[in-house]
Amino acid sequence: MKPSEIRNWLGLYFLLTTTVLGAYILIFGETAALPISKKDSTDAFQIIIPVFVAQLTTVFTWFTQNQSASDDSPTNIQPWMVKAPPLLVVFTLAAAIAAMLMAEHGNSPTDWMDASKFKGVVTFCVTILNATTVLIVTRFLGKKS
Repeated sequence: MKPSEIRNWLGLYFLLTTTVLGAYILIFGETAALPISKKDSTDAFQIIIPVFVAQLTTVFTWFTQNQSASDDSPTNIQPWMVKAPPLLVVFTLAAAIAAMLMAEHGNSPTDWMDASKFKGVVTFCVTILNATTVLIVTRFLGKKS
């Protein structure tokens, strides 16, 4: 992938996920759509959104500066290395929310996915992003032209 492709893909990913996930947690906490207490939803928000916002800020910082012509040269980063971790995080969060909804509506044991486990999943997702995407973001989006 070219650095410009990495920046564009991750920029769109972080803009969409930060907005959608942040709004979902804030709006639907303590409702049937996110059956955890308001405190637990706020805790989950405070765990994951700062990571997304920091990476989104890095993306927007790069886009507001002059872009280098060297962005046309391919890198040794494979597309799956850029796309797989963020997509797996979205899938994992969606699966956790679906499990909570199923537990809430009697389709599974209620202890299958509770607020404590949800916060654990959110922390795990942040860890995955820190171990993978942050490295790519700082390497390819942190460069000044």
